[in-house]
Amino acid sequence: MGWVNNRLKTDHVYETGIPALWNDVRDAIGCAVDEFNVSRNNLIVERKDCTARSQFCMRLTTVAKSNSRENIVVQSTSDTIEVYIEPSERLLKSSKMPGEICAFRASSDLERLEFFVGDRVLNADQVCQMAIEDFLFPKPGKLLGVVENTKRQR
Repeated sequence: MGWVNNRLKTDHVYETGIPALWNDVRDAIGCAVDEFNVSRNNLIVERKDCTARSQFCMRLTTVAKSNSRENIVVQSTSDTIEVYIEPSERLLKSSKMPGEICAFRASSDLERLEFFVGDRVLNADQVCQMAIEDFLFPKPGKLLGVVENTKRQR
């Protein structure tokens, strides 16, 4: 195959491959959030598609579960993250710092797009973990969505 055909195939995979690439990551994020929510009693993460940063964008928000006998307060001010594809930069990004999660490129057979870091190709689950692990499981001192239960005084 000549360089012109190679270029045409590359351009085509970038034009048509982003929705499938996004759907893989979006599904992985959805599974991770569902798994997280099942294991938490006092905090859940809501996920919604959004168009704040790109047509390929998902917003995650921590929400405290309320209980009729307890007043639950979310103490964090940083309880939202947006994960999105920036097509023009060929990057998966986050609204949290650092913003760049990983890049994507055409696969060697020019049939699809793939995420990568350095020479390593990443699957959707690996990319999902890179994107939201610190949001779901913040490091001590940077707790997101920490919930405090305070009993109502009678």
